[in-house]
Amino acid sequence: MATKASAYTTIYRILAFLLVSQSLYSQYSDMLAVDPRLRLGVSYLTHVDAHFSGPALSFSPAYEAGQYDNGYVKESAHNSTSKTWNWGFDSNSQIQGDELISFSTTSFSGSGISLSPQEGSAGLRFDWVPQTKTFGRRIAFNSLLSMDARKFSIEDRRELPANFETITKYHSHAGIDPTLLTLPHAGTYDDPGPLLALAASNSKSYTQDNEASLHRYMGLDGFLFTLGAGGEVHLAITRRLSFFLQAQLLANLYFGKFEYGEYFSLNQPYGEQNVSHGISEMLFGLSGGAGFQWRFGDYSSLLFSVSKMINQELTGNESGYEYGLDFYDGYHVVAGIQIEY
Repeated sequence: MATKASAYTTIYRILAFLLVSQSLYSQYSDMLAVDPRLRLGVSYLTHVDAHFSGPALSFSPAYEAGQYDNGYVKESAHNSTSKTWNWGFDSNSQIQGDELISFSTTSFSGSGISLSPQEGSAGLRFDWVPQTKTFGRRIAFNSLLSMDARKFSIEDRRELPANFETITKYHSHAGIDPTLLTLPHAGTYDDPGPLLALAASNSKSYTQDNEASLHRYMGLDGFLFTLGAGGEVHLAITRRLSFFLQAQLLANLYFGKFEYGEYFSLNQPYGEQNVSHGISEMLFGLSGGAGFQWRFGDYSSLLFSVSKMINQELTGNESGYEYGLDFYDGYHVVAGIQIEY
């Protein structure tokens, strides 16, 4: 009798297992429904690397003959005695006690630079899941088409020590008293007004390391549109929760601009320039990752995924200024909602 009861118990257990399995199969099949799906979410690249480098620089003012940083002594129409009354200067500090006025011109040099700014980048993500195929009770595969759009604005600014050389030339002021002039003086005097020697009496050169500064800026500003095609494998954990693996081929279109600017500084800016170059480039890559899907309604779910991107690097060179942008050191995090239709 005990053996017979044990046999009945075993049969009952088998039947109960089949019934429960059928029920779970139905539940998981609902969760892994084959209806087409749309997804909308936000995405974030946790780590975007930019690389900038610029060449060593020098700057020498391109003045006409007789012009300086702080004034001028120029040829005049009534120059018969190598004297001129067409002259000007900035400060009384240029007046020397031995009846000379000093005029100076300064040139600069600075080293090259390499910059590596890093930051994250937020974007919008849209997915279309056109088709799903189930395998057994808990596994499903679906194809996936995606579009991701994000804006980049990555820059770096540095102040570097610079070298400078100042050449000072001295012109005789023929015994006049320039301190009586309103400064800064600029203009001429009628004959027989005060004259200034056209040719410099003497000159002196002064060189100093790391007393001036070189200010540099480089940046990338633009948009990245990513189109992806691939698939997902889902594993049902409960009726509402599934785990999935995802892989895609990527095509990335970047367009924007590369900008750089610089100037030397020694009490005032010298050699200032700002340059912008347009960029349009297609980059290809792969992504692979994993995530979770949680169904909270009959036709809607929440999704969260983390993936790794392996993309071509954006690189370029503009007149010796190099730039680069890569995405594979960080992670691509996506959170969104899915709707079946």
